[in-house]
Amino acid sequence: MAAVSASETRRVYVDFDDVLCATARGFLVILEREFGKTVRFEDMIDFDLGRSFDLPPEKLRRFFELVHEDEALDGFEPLEGALETLSAWKAAGLEIEVVTGRPPDTRKASEAWLARHGVLYDELIFVEKYGHAPGGVPLDRVLGRDYAWVIEDSHAMAEQLAEAGQRVHLLDRPWNRSQFAGGADVVRCADWKEVRGSVPL
Repeated sequence: MAAVSASETRRVYVDFDDVLCATARGFLVILEREFGKTVRFEDMIDFDLGRSFDLPPEKLRRFFELVHEDEALDGFEPLEGALETLSAWKAAGLEIEVVTGRPPDTRKASEAWLARHGVLYDELIFVEKYGHAPGGVPLDRVLGRDYAWVIEDSHAMAEQLAEAGQRVHLLDRPWNRSQFAGGADVVRCADWKEVRGSVPL
């Protein structure tokens, strides 16, 4: 399926964690504080945090409980260039959907974070991306939507979205380097400056 061009739709998919905010770096602070484990950002080479952090299932469950508490979510910092880019896209008339695999019960905290940082967006969508966020929108419903382009950090989501005909910008992260190299409909970008310079308005 051919990718949808910006002239056919003015809707943009923007992932939340590690696309809008520096979630993984916040995770590392919590990991050290609560579990006494020190892991470098560049050593997070697996999207599966149980493997990246060497946490057994019971500790991993506790870790996810901690990082999804309101106080933890509120402490994540915006990524450089993200908010300015979304402001420019809104000014250009684009419709921005913030898409996340967070548990739906984090909606209030997530909306508060977006409001506090002045993020301009049209809709916040909780999706069952990875099978651990029951109550979210089924993944197929997102894959079937038309987007001018997609901004993601997950190699698995990038692959699925590209296969569904979307044009994907994959923000370069340690966990997506060895598992997915890119393709005709996936552009790997170092940061938001590179994303903004590579999309047509």
